[in-house]
Amino acid sequence: FTYVDPGYTPYVLDGANNSLTVTSTGTLRNAGGIDELAILGRSGNEAVTNAGTVTGKVDLGGGANSFLNAQGGVFNMGPEIILGAGNTLTNSGTMRSGLPAPAPGGMLGGAVMPSGGSGMIETVAITGNLEQTSGGLWEVDIDGSANTADLVSVTVTASLAGTVRVNVRSPVATRQKFTILTAG
Repeated sequence: FTYVDPGYTPYVLDGANNSLTVTSTGTLRNAGGIDELAILGRSGNEAVTNAGTVTGKVDLGGGANSFLNAQGGVFNMGPEIILGAGNTLTNSGTMRSGLPAPAPGGMLGGAVMPSGGSGMIETVAITGNLEQTSGGLWEVDIDGSANTADLVSVTVTASLAGTVRVNVRSPVATRQKFTILTAG
């Protein structure tokens, strides 16, 4: 499953009970880049499973929703992930606040390079819960000279197992403290 809409339209889940699976060779993103909506749910119950690559904002709407970033999956989170109150984003794959560094020429797999990316500081707001399993990897950027870091802000609860990999830009010799996750 590969979905890249050149008209900047997100993939829409519309109905009472919907499921979307992005397979290991699949890609789902909006041609507008990471700051644009990749998946839009309506009022139904939405279940998204990603074993490939999803890039951008996600809004699953109302209902009983879930987003599973499965083992082998890559979720390049846009600035907003709206799951709905009490619903959960589960990360068992690789989760990033933004995109990795672009290929030469400023593009990443044809995607427009967003304001963020590897080495770029991003803030992601998750409406719902975040759970990272023991197999999950969360990649975080820190800029020592600017004294800033990626931040994921979760409205309900966050539970982290697995690994947090830190990409340090502009390291400094002094001790610094960064907040990369808030919840509740």
